[in-house]
Amino acid sequence: MMTNAISFQQRLQKLRALEPYAYQVAHYLLQDDAAAAEASQTALLEISQQDSFQTETPEQLRSLMKKLVIRTSLAKSPRMAQI
Repeated sequence: MMTNAISFQQRLQKLRALEPYAYQVAHYLLQDDAAAAEASQTALLEISQQDSFQTETPEQLRSLMKKLVIRTSLAKSPRMAQI
């Protein structure tokens, strides 16, 4: 029985490919290792739960990841929220 859903391993592989980029963006914004790790984890969890995660191209996922990381970074940093 074939389905359009991607397997757990494929989902995990996509998330692992996005993880360094997510952390890099978050660290650039937050300038803090722990806060960047937390923001990138939150964004990775959010992107993994989106319906479009299965069908987006790598470029589209990277763009969406950047948006989510910026949003989660702003939410986690009182300093960033003032900007």
